[in-house]
Formats: sequence, structure tokens, C-alpha cells
Amino acid sequence: MLNIDLKGRRALVAGVADDGGFGFAIAKALAEAGASVCVGTWPPALNIFLNLLERGKMDESRRLSSGALLTFEKIYPLDAVYDTYDEMPEDVRRAYYHLAKEIHPDRFLAPPLDVLHARMEELFAQVLEAYNTLVSPEARARYDTERAQAGGGPKITTSDQQMLAKQNFARGKMLVDENKPAEALKWLQNAVDIEPNKPQYQRLLALVLAKNPRLRGEAELHFIKAIQLDPARADNYLQLGLLYKKLGDVDKAITRLRECLKWDPANGEAGTALAELTAAPRR
Repeated sequence: MLNIDLKGRRALVAGVADDGGFGFAIAKALAEAGASVCVGTWPPALNIFLNLLERGKMDESRRLSSGALLTFEKIYPLDAVYDTYDEMPEDVRRAYYHLAKEIHPDRFLAPPLDVLHARMEELFAQVLEAYNTLVSPEARARYDTERAQAGGGPKITTSDQQMLAKQNFARGKMLVDENKPAEALKWLQNAVDIEPNKPQYQRLLALVLAKNPRLRGEAELHFIKAIQLDPARADNYLQLGLLYKKLGDVDKAITRLRECLKWDPANGEAGTALAELTAAPRR
């Protein structure tokens, strides 16, 4: 907890989309010190973050030492707007210089702010690197060339993709738990599109698709992918077998149910379904 009085002050913390990151910890520390906190959230994650707040999913993390919950004065969608220095309006340029002054490491040498000194050095180095790149014609030319070779636009890192997929999946799962499969579908499909090699993403998408008779063909493909990614999970074989049973493909249903029982011999649902199929007269 910061040993400083920030009552009557307003703070903006960028990059807060859940309760697990450094940004959330900073926001909480500022609130403990009495500041009114606003946060900026990456636009693709904004709705998920708002929903988590509304449903109380982060209440434990939001608990302050006083017992009250951390609240945010404003929650803004926040992303980069300008690609080059020349595109910045004059007021944005002034803010750019102001930021560099505000986070200069020399301002964080004495207690109680010395605990932030290392982090401020890191942030200031990033600001300085960005500034030097944008104001130097040679450096900016190299930067623009690299961006063009990379396809233009900002680079999306693997961790960014994983986080976005995780957030989409969490939103979809929440809607499934609320018995809203039609709404869940687009979120789960987004998660699979971003990270197709997550078996749990493939599985839940398949389960939701299987509820709709018109989408059962797609469900089959995602169940098969989930099995390929996680061949030891017996329930995937069971669900695919039950899907084939609904589709009237008895041979495939029997095959998948038997595979389920190889991994989980005590699976009663698979055993019952298999007995029904093998006992029925074949045409």
C-alpha cells in the first residue's frame, strides 16, 4: 500500500482488462491511497471486463483494506490511434512530452515512490525509444519499412492472441452456463479461430453446435479436432458417439462409444448407449 495521500486526485491506469495484471494492482494501490481511478481497457476485451465486474467475478480481488470494493470512476476503451509523430495533433504532442516528464525515473528516487523506480525506468525507456523512432527520419523510415514488410499495422504477439482467445472463451462459457447457447456461439467460434489448438475450446464449441440440428455437421468436425488434440479424454468420444446416434450413423456411434469405454470402462452413459445400439435390429 502506498504511503501517500491521493484524496481528491484522479488517476488513469491503462491496460486493465482483468484482475490478474500489473495494471489492476496499480489501480488498487492508487484507490487505497484515496485516488479516484479511471482505467483504459483494450477494446476487444472491454465487454468481457465489464461483464466480469457486473457479475461480481472479481469482487474478491477488488476488496480494499477498508472492506469496500474498488470502483472505477470511468472505464474507457483505449487503443493506439496515431501511427506516426506527424499524425499527432498539437495537443497530443504536448501530452507526449508531459508523459515523459511525469514518468521520468528521477521523480521516483525518494520514498514512498522509490518502490516504483524500476518500473518507471522501464516505462521511460519505452517512451524514449518511441520518441526517437518517430522524430528521426532515418529511424522512422526503417520502422515504416519493417511495418510494411510485416503487413502493416501493429504486431499482435502470441501472448496477445492467447489472452484474446481466453477472454472470448470465458465469455462464451459464461453464456453457456446461463443457458444462452446462441449468444455463446460467436464467442466460442472466435476463441477457436484465434487458438484452434486448444482442445477445451474445440470441445465446448462442438457441444454448443450439437444443440442445433442444422449445425451438427460442424459439431462433428470440432469433436474430431478435440479428440486429436486430447485423445485421452473419454468424454469427447462419448459426446461424438451420442452425436452420431442422433444423426442415425450407428456404425460410427458404436465405434466412438467403444473408444470411450477403452479410456473409461466405468462410463455408464457410454455403456447404456452402446447396449441400446447393439441390441437394436440393424437394417
